[in-house]
Amino acid sequence: MESYKNTVKPNTAETKKIRYERVVKPLIGNANIKKITPALAQQIVNKLAAKYKSYRQYLVILNSPLNYAVKLSMLDVNVFKLVIFPKATDKKKYKRIESDNNFYSKDELITFLENVKGYNFKYYTFFRLLAYSGMRSGECLALQWKDIDFNDQTITITKTTAYNPGKKETTINTPKTKKSKRVISIDDVTLSVLRKWRLQQQKRLLKFGFNTNNSQQFLFTNLETNKYYPSHVATSWLGTVYRNFPDMKKITAHGFRHTHASLLFESGANIKEVQERLGHSTSKMTLDIYTHVTQNRKQETSLIFANFMQN
Repeated sequence: MESYKNTVKPNTAETKKIRYERVVKPLIGNANIKKITPALAQQIVNKLAAKYKSYRQYLVILNSPLNYAVKLSMLDVNVFKLVIFPKATDKKKYKRIESDNNFYSKDELITFLENVKGYNFKYYTFFRLLAYSGMRSGECLALQWKDIDFNDQTITITKTTAYNPGKKETTINTPKTKKSKRVISIDDVTLSVLRKWRLQQQKRLLKFGFNTNNSQQFLFTNLETNKYYPSHVATSWLGTVYRNFPDMKKITAHGFRHTHASLLFESGANIKEVQERLGHSTSKMTLDIYTHVTQNRKQETSLIFANFMQN
């Protein structure tokens, strides 16, 4: 841990430490690293797979020190590379949204925004910004008014909110990757929405004694403290929306980023354009995550080919 924490962001290291303490340590205890047999490794993997759908996230914690032990010639092989990986449990505490359907079509997005606009203008501003920019929730919550250039019609993304589960606090951190620092263009209507939201925010916070007429002010803050929100507030807001509009298709907060990418592809944007807008390190990442397009695009592709062959 002492070596690992210097290679990642503090919140990532803290998350790994908590997962180790709560889940991994009770399984492996203080076992001598040379006495961890393939049979013991398999037993641990089986227990994790029976309990967690994403059990491999815990195996990373076990793999790292054993791989390091191999490098130091303490072990000949990492025994966790010899195990059979069982199918993960299907037990679900709640209905999950399938990743291949975690996005809105153009019509579904319009419906969502129309409903939310009349319900809560702050929510409407936030989710429209996500859908029309492709930003991550944390990046959006870390925005200050100085990051919005109304003249050049751009948004500068240089930071994100990060929740530290160990300290139970939210801080402003650097973005996920170097490429995540970016300047993106934004449309006139969304800028108009932002102007309207800024006026509403100023009026609301003034009632609580906060003068927010400055460029350092965050776009989205708690009314009583004027402090920026933790990243997971987006999930809470979305849950509130869906409880009030139960007939709408449900996606996650990250699904709005997925939606933006899908609609960019559908509108004709190329891989490089989508990569730069989303702040992905490589175009391969963009392809790996967003290889699918909406059904309309699939049908359109077949028609393009058929028309080409007929002419």
